[in-house]
Amino acid sequence: MLIAGWPQTLHAWRAVQAKLADAGIRSIALDPPGLGESDPIGAAANYATPEVARRMAAALASAGVDRFVLVGHDVGAWIAYAWASLMPQGVAGLMLQDAAIPGAFPDGFLSIGNAARVFQFAFNAVPELPERLTRGRERVYLDWLFETKTRVAGAVTAEDISVYMRCYGQAERMSAGFNYYRAVPASIDALNDVAPLTMPVLALGAEFGVGAMMGRVLEPRCTDLKSAVVAGSGHFIPEEAPDVVCRELQALIARTSMPG
Repeated sequence: MLIAGWPQTLHAWRAVQAKLADAGIRSIALDPPGLGESDPIGAAANYATPEVARRMAAALASAGVDRFVLVGHDVGAWIAYAWASLMPQGVAGLMLQDAAIPGAFPDGFLSIGNAARVFQFAFNAVPELPERLTRGRERVYLDWLFETKTRVAGAVTAEDISVYMRCYGQAERMSAGFNYYRAVPASIDALNDVAPLTMPVLALGAEFGVGAMMGRVLEPRCTDLKSAVVAGSGHFIPEEAPDVVCRELQALIARTSMPG
């Protein structure tokens, strides 16, 4: 079960899904509410990760899927962490990729000295201002994000960004993306007292992204954690290092009771 981040859609998993299919592994990618082909869900409060996770869990259950390995990148990792924490039934394993997760923020991560990497947490959360500044210039914002946060040349092409623009070129979808950041305080509050995760967990950080911090932050929040850093990759691991994602996912599946 694959959940992409912002500013992406399920298109982010195109290479990973092809490789998983070659390995005989069934995968399902879903767009979170308001992103890709999924409908927006109204006010910013609705985008707190526990609420989003409940909606996505209901969608997966309606498709008859009752046991799965949950994989999330970026905002998708926020959702996956809330999902596994609050609704662990059926989550056989969990992979969290390169994200500062509400409910598991590292100390100092949002400091001014780290602004070039994390400014979007504050900018996107401001009411109305991001919409005004990006309206009609959404492509400028997306181009900058992918240019500055990738390290593997050609991993995200101009054509790929055009696919993302089919979503983010729409005002209501841009607002939905911002609303995930506006709901971060509510997401943190809802996850303050959750019990440690007991399913096998893999924390995957990018060398030029969150890196080893993924494992350090999640260690006290998991009872069966392994972590790895993807050498040479920027933030967008599913697109920059799909071979690594598939290899590590197969190793994670082997740690669960899921069939190989």
